[in-house]
Amino acid sequence: MPIATLDKPNTRVGFIGLGLMGSRLTRRLDSFGWHVRAWNRSPKPAEEINKWGITVAPSIANLVANSDVILSSLANDEAVRSVYLDEGGVFSAAEPGTVILEMSTISPEISRDLHQKARAAGVNFLDVAVSGSTPAVEAGTVTLLAGGDKETFEQCVPIFESIARQWFLIGAG
Repeated sequence: MPIATLDKPNTRVGFIGLGLMGSRLTRRLDSFGWHVRAWNRSPKPAEEINKWGITVAPSIANLVANSDVILSSLANDEAVRSVYLDEGGVFSAAEPGTVILEMSTISPEISRDLHQKARAAGVNFLDVAVSGSTPAVEAGTVTLLAGGDKETFEQCVPIFESIARQWFLIGAG
């Protein structure tokens, strides 16, 4: 079920990947009043984010099934492929209309593959490059460069406002 407007009281946000960038993005969303749950492939970062009062989902499938918007910030193509495409991954649990903001640094090939899988699943997908360092994430001064459709991009502006200084749609997915 698509959500026309992403708003803090009614939008359930799931965040996957709690490394240097992901943990800071997750905390920033939480501090701006978004209802955020998280998941990480290894337990230590998940334990740390839980200390901030952010709920950790027991699995990717559980996180995705109970989220309207999924954001991810993962280490590399292999991690992204595993999280999205493996059994029990994001695409196995995402409902049509779910919004995905994939913020990892990945190859163009995997980005195109994720866009294709998302279209086939009826999922609204943006690949979003983050320009800035971890202190810039903490300060909310990063720049976001998104690829995907304009409607999804505009729908996500309330989230972008919470984590970035500026954001641009730079092309179709």
